Amino acid sequence: MLESARLSYTVIRRPYLGGVHADPLRHLGTSRGAPFRVSSGRRGRAEQHCRVDLRPGVYAVVFTLQGFNTYRREGITLTANATATVNGEMKVGSIEESITVTGEAPLVDVQNAGRSQVVNRELLDTVPTGGQVWQVGFTLPGVVQVGRSDVGGAGGIQQTRMSTHGSTISDTTTNLDGMETNSMHGWAQSSQYWNDAAIQEMAFQTSNVGAESQTGGILLNLIPQQGGNQFRGDIDARSIPNDSFQGNNMTPNLKSLGVNTPNKVLRLHDYSFSLGGPVRRDLLWFFASVRYQQGDTQAQDVTYPEDNKAKTFSGRMTWQPQTKNKFTFFFEDTKKTKGHETSGPFIAEEAANMRPGQHQYHVAQAKWTSTVSPRFLVDAGWSLSDITWNVDYRPGIAQERGTPLWYSMASHQDRTTGALWVAGAPGTLTLGVRQVLASSATYVTGSHSLKTGLQWSYGARRNERYANADLTQRYLNGVPDSVLLYNTPNNATNPLKADLGLYIQDSWTLKHVTISPGLRYDYFNTTSPAQSSEAGRFVAARQFAAVPIPTFHDLSPRLGVAYDIFGNGKTALHGGINKYVERMAPDFSIRYNPISPDMDTRTWNDANRDGVAQENEFGPSQNLRFGIGSSTRPDANLKRPYNIEYNVGVDHQLTASISGGFSYYRRSFPTGLFDRSQPFLPDNILVSPADYTPVAIRNPLDGSPLTLYNLNPAKLGLVDIVDRNPKGYTQWYNGLEAVFQVRMPGNGKIYGGLTRDRTVLHNCSVDDPNLNTYCDQTKLTIPFRNMFKATGFYPLPLYGIELSGSFMSFPGAEQKVDYIVNRALLTQLTGGTALLTQASVTLPLVAPGTKFLEQQNELDFAIGKSFRRGNGQSLRLRLDIFNATNNAWVETQNTTYGPLLDRPTAIMQARLFRLTAQFHF
Repeated sequence: MLESARLSYTVIRRPYLGGVHADPLRHLGTSRGAPFRVSSGRRGRAEQHCRVDLRPGVYAVVFTLQGFNTYRREGITLTANATATVNGEMKVGSIEESITVTGEAPLVDVQNAGRSQVVNRELLDTVPTGGQVWQVGFTLPGVVQVGRSDVGGAGGIQQTRMSTHGSTISDTTTNLDGMETNSMHGWAQSSQYWNDAAIQEMAFQTSNVGAESQTGGILLNLIPQQGGNQFRGDIDARSIPNDSFQGNNMTPNLKSLGVNTPNKVLRLHDYSFSLGGPVRRDLLWFFASVRYQQGDTQAQDVTYPEDNKAKTFSGRMTWQPQTKNKFTFFFEDTKKTKGHETSGPFIAEEAANMRPGQHQYHVAQAKWTSTVSPRFLVDAGWSLSDITWNVDYRPGIAQERGTPLWYSMASHQDRTTGALWVAGAPGTLTLGVRQVLASSATYVTGSHSLKTGLQWSYGARRNERYANADLTQRYLNGVPDSVLLYNTPNNATNPLKADLGLYIQDSWTLKHVTISPGLRYDYFNTTSPAQSSEAGRFVAARQFAAVPIPTFHDLSPRLGVAYDIFGNGKTALHGGINKYVERMAPDFSIRYNPISPDMDTRTWNDANRDGVAQENEFGPSQNLRFGIGSSTRPDANLKRPYNIEYNVGVDHQLTASISGGFSYYRRSFPTGLFDRSQPFLPDNILVSPADYTPVAIRNPLDGSPLTLYNLNPAKLGLVDIVDRNPKGYTQWYNGLEAVFQVRMPGNGKIYGGLTRDRTVLHNCSVDDPNLNTYCDQTKLTIPFRNMFKATGFYPLPLYGIELSGSFMSFPGAEQKVDYIVNRALLTQLTGGTALLTQASVTLPLVAPGTKFLEQQNELDFAIGKSFRRGNGQSLRLRLDIFNATNNAWVETQNTTYGPLLDRPTAIMQARLFRLTAQFHF
């Protein structure tokens, strides 16, 4: 659970006094801060020592020992998740004889096998981003942007996910001061909107995550700010006042593709105030911060705003009654509202759902740390993630159940164009509470560190859903096609009894080699208790007994190795082999809860042409278990999905201020592809490939042969899906990554890297051959794609002028082309010789690895000036320019075959100018 800085140091005394052994370190750091421990070991004339649990910051180290001169090392920068090594040579002399050396944190970490990147407060304040943790992560090598871009925070205060080296977005773990804070939502994703002003630094680890973490994706540790013995504060204001601060990236090509008006920023505001100081000097300190965000944007080709607001309060108390014991308490509350929610240019305003005021995010934490002895440290803590979010119809859209308006105001959706009108998607309310109890104990000698601990998560999630008419009316190019029937109203609860982890993590330095083996045991238990729900239009009142849910027991070995090749701390060979289970949550039991959201697809032709779907116009059911129980159940031998990460690399300090590294990464998923919506292989045991008849049609793109498989009418609606672990189906990730780091005068810094990688899937259906076109990508040529990052900050040596910026180049998203064939179209294509049994079939028209959007290049740049006073006050004024090259990259486009195929549905925000002012006192 402890996630702090670590200092390793070796002292050589000349001449060597064989019988004398002592720790000569007499002073460390500049404040009372946290308790720490020191351990030591001796090998010949060199003595090795180690101190852990140090707050990140800049330290001075002083070695004093009777009979030897004093050795002082200054400017040692300690960051989270890293070990700084300091070597000192003490010669015979008096203590008054002092040698002072100014140093910096090493460019190469020769003891940790993992790849880490720390973004400190100075970089958070100077590099232009939107102020969210994921936007900071996108500037780092190896971190992948999953979803739409968020230029300058123009994503509307809406989360964009991140992953690394073939992991899933659910594998990303967010820790606060070493304790996990992931939520109950989306397979336990991190869902908090963190207050950037309350964070001192962010540490991102992207490989060789140790046994303390359950998963092997990005491990993000947020180090919160804390008060000290002096009152300190910050005022931060970042603003794009109106749309005149944005350029225009409309191009003739976009117009030719059907774009009329591009995405637009109407206004963006981000204001924060922070204050920290003593409640009682040398005993109790506080830190508090408030933040207000407003983001009003306008989606492409719509006339209404996507208006968002978020208000956050963060507070932290630090109490240190004795040198050996420290207690910290943290709380953060965010209230978010969203006036309109839209995902494309054809969403009518009445169908743009809203997120009203009950959208709340709470995080709380209490933690105790104690130095029991110079070699033994224990800590324990509790954390809470309490998130409520809802998506509602717009005012006046929700109607009283059973009234004529309730029937007529169903949501209308065109499957070809993506248009949505009359009403939005079904309204939802989701409540998730997750609590974590964690403790650990660490024993450290000079060259050896052994840590063991436990983490127990528990809580519950509740889901409610409602819909006008309990259905959605669907069209193809404006022609009535089908209806989606819902089992609304839903009110389902799924507790998490235990997500328990026990681990042991070792780290042993033997001469130039540091070996870090670990072992983790995970136990997972979620339930679907007895529950009921009222009747709906298509379902009777329901009362269901508890559903048995499998529990999982897993062992995950971890191994990391780092080798200081030449023993001078400048070249390190590192690698590891690690097994990680996939993160789970109540989403697992929700799959089998009979009251969870379910659907049935029926054909519909609106026979009386009144625009209202009525039961006598529906075709036969595609799911005969709809409304009477879950259509999915777990296999008796179901195992928890896991993946294995392999990596090897080398880092080298090229000069006193430049380092570089090169690594190879591989990740495999032996139990199959883990997907948020489909983590297992669904096997409908009532249907097999033999129940389908091939029908030959033509690919409308190039006229090549295309096969559609028609289901035997006797099998229509028969559903009994068993979730299994697929055998022989998996996915592989392979990636090469080169990174660099440059230190510049005046505390300037540039870092970045190039990642070249690809993922290959083998994920075929066992019962529906329509899903198996291109399912085995090992038979296809999947190309390697490139991602490049460079980020930097440099204070010019004149007039207090500061330059900063980042360049990010992401590969464009892979594009598919879906061909929706319904009954009317198949009759037309075959001249009436084939009658489709299913309501419709969706076929892929292009092979994976053949169609991509263009490379996304984004240059963000800032120029500022700092004014400093001797009393610790400073003022920084800055102009931030986002998408400085005014790129018009297409983010998303229509992927359904039809008249709007390839029409952009969102493009990158045009060049943005933001005014920033930061006052520190």
